[in-house]
Amino acid sequence: MSASPQELERRLRALADLAGYPSPAPLEIVQLQPRVKEGGAFVRFASPAPLNPALLRTHLLDKIGHLNLKPFWLLNTRPDVHVVQGKPWLEDMNMFPNRKVQVEFDGPIPTQEDLWTLFRPPPSRLHPRLSDSSPVDALPFSPRVHAKTARNWLGSHPKIVLPILALLLGGISYTFFDPVRQFFIKSHIPVFSWLQKETVGRLGFGRGLSGGATDLAGSAVEKERGDAVRELSAGLSGTPGTFFILLGPKGSGKTQVVQSVLSERNLVQDATNDNIVTSNLAKSLGYFPQFSLFASVNNAIDMAAAGLVGQKVGFSSSPEDQIHQILDTAEKALRDLAKQASINRQYRHASQQPEAGNSQSEKESIVDMLQQVIQSVPVIRFSANASAKHQVLWECLASWASRLTENGTAHVVFTSENSGALKPLAQAFSARPVKSIVLTDATADSALQYVSKRLSPDSSRKSTVLAKDSSLIEIVGGRLTDLDLLVQKIESGLDVERAVEEIVRQSMEEIKRKCFVHGEHGQTKHLPWANHQVWDLIKRLSSHDAVPLHPILSETFEDDLSVLSALESTDLITLSTHENGETMIRVGKPVYRTAIQRLLSQEHFAATHNLGWAKQRMERAEAAIESKLHELVELGKLFPTIYTVGSDRQSWLFGSTLPRQIQWKVRRILEELSRLEVLVDSAGLDVQRAKSVLSRPSQKK
Repeated sequence: MSASPQELERRLRALADLAGYPSPAPLEIVQLQPRVKEGGAFVRFASPAPLNPALLRTHLLDKIGHLNLKPFWLLNTRPDVHVVQGKPWLEDMNMFPNRKVQVEFDGPIPTQEDLWTLFRPPPSRLHPRLSDSSPVDALPFSPRVHAKTARNWLGSHPKIVLPILALLLGGISYTFFDPVRQFFIKSHIPVFSWLQKETVGRLGFGRGLSGGATDLAGSAVEKERGDAVRELSAGLSGTPGTFFILLGPKGSGKTQVVQSVLSERNLVQDATNDNIVTSNLAKSLGYFPQFSLFASVNNAIDMAAAGLVGQKVGFSSSPEDQIHQILDTAEKALRDLAKQASINRQYRHASQQPEAGNSQSEKESIVDMLQQVIQSVPVIRFSANASAKHQVLWECLASWASRLTENGTAHVVFTSENSGALKPLAQAFSARPVKSIVLTDATADSALQYVSKRLSPDSSRKSTVLAKDSSLIEIVGGRLTDLDLLVQKIESGLDVERAVEEIVRQSMEEIKRKCFVHGEHGQTKHLPWANHQVWDLIKRLSSHDAVPLHPILSETFEDDLSVLSALESTDLITLSTHENGETMIRVGKPVYRTAIQRLLSQEHFAATHNLGWAKQRMERAEAAIESKLHELVELGKLFPTIYTVGSDRQSWLFGSTLPRQIQWKVRRILEELSRLEVLVDSAGLDVQRAKSVLSRPSQKK
């Protein structure tokens, strides 16, 4: 019965009114005890006159069909009415009918004699074998049967149930969904190629950025990168298993070089969290179904299980595990495709076998088959950011690329802005060589030709690029992104001089925003460098094209190479290693050189950072002086009397002369003190000059 207690009472009172039993007055319901869970109710009623229970039950059964008390899912049953015999015991509805009688004792444990005395007299309804002729020899006990035993056991043993459930779900997912995902990955490759060919290819649109920014055909920039294009093309034309890494600063044309060799579309990974990274990776490979919607639900289940049983049960998986699962499935799909393609090529080659004796045709067919094999090998391209925003994805892709090349499944090309990308790749490709191609900025003449080609003659344009503007374009440099920005500003109506000036000002603001920290003591928690370190670095780069790494590393950055690596990710500097092992520091972008010189020429800005750098040098020198003086004091304890009365000879504590080694140590300390004094005096003069500049008002132009 699914009705509420109030509705049930209303129907029962209506039933009492419809009973039609001949009596002086209608029946009166005194008490109603609904038992919704058991599907019934106890009704206590009163009548002013004596009643016949059997006759009353017959009348109630005749009228009970009018009240619609039966639920719709009970097809072969109908409500019934019974007269309660004796005192109702509500808990008996939780029992199952059984031939055995189960007795529960509450209190002290009865003795065997008490149980024998209790069960020895056989009632009339007991089984004959419990009668006098068959006395009780034993009293077996059986547990009580509950209606929800299995569910209660599962709920009371989470440490056993939850891991088994997670294992079963994982097994079902692996058995059923992995073949489905491989099918979608295999289908994604030909469908995507056909869709791109029939839409973008027919319309004649480029595969790169909009406009002519990526169209390098015939330009001097592409000619300078011809060696890189030819080397990459030659490597990809061989059998599968080669690995290339294309290095170059941001905007140096790495994407254009790869696109000039490959004809595949690239996926840009721009994600703010690990879930989006995993989802984008799955979409790019055709990995379906992914069930990314349940990732947060699984994490919540794992957290709840950890609070319940003290440990996680494996419902959730880390982003690294999810990426590994996606890449492993894609690898299996690629292997199946490569195997199927190989079988098809062998069958086609066998069906086109030339006649015997025609050796020239046989050689040509073999060459054609090899060319088809090479053309059908997939080329997988990855672009890794220098900032290493998603380090886990980078490591997983490197490991996956290593397996693809070792198994001969595909060619792999990495493009990176950071030369340090070779280190994790070298770990993943320990058994295979890594071929690297390094791109640099275009020369001044090539940059001028590139801008001139982009700015085709147009009557609506207010300015064009002339030969006399080469000095201005040289300020921007040969970085393609900066040259494209220059072209956009010129096309918007600015002349070359104003466009270059805006780019330089924008670069100055970028350096201030990304590299100079405005916080307590010149540092904040999320940036590892200090203002004085960046200031000393750009002062050295302003007067030299490249500065050696080790002097500035020991003098300014306290031998912490990670700080310079972090600065490299901001494009302020670039670290390059020569063949002889020497590492040089260069400006990250050509336009930054002019921007740095402009920053040094800003009087108050330069004075502020000169003051901070001078104070830092003074503090370091004074700390070193204190250390040297402490060494002298410790050495002086060995010879308390430096000069003997009446003699100019130094005396040792035990009466002999001062050892030669101690004299050498004292001389070195005194020389170091003299050098530190010069540094303190020089820093003091810099502090005074900076303070004098800051004390006077600036001249506004």
